[in-house]
Amino acid sequence: MQEATQRFKDAGGTLLSAPHPLAGVEDGPRNRGVYGVTPWGSLIELIAYPDGIDYPDGSEAKRWTPPA
Repeated sequence: MQEATQRFKDAGGTLLSAPHPLAGVEDGPRNRGVYGVTPWGSLIELIAYPDGIDYPDGSEAKRWTPPA
């Protein structure tokens, strides 16, 4: 998360807060998220969940996770 937020800021983005713990199915000791605004005004969310998420196996909605 630290590297991603720094790269975002270096590219001209503005974070709306410091990274914060995630809740619900994304809860985990090291899991974090933060919102930011791009230089052209789009709102984005950065999330990292190194401790995994409690995502239902049978869910029809699939969450894409980039390879490590």
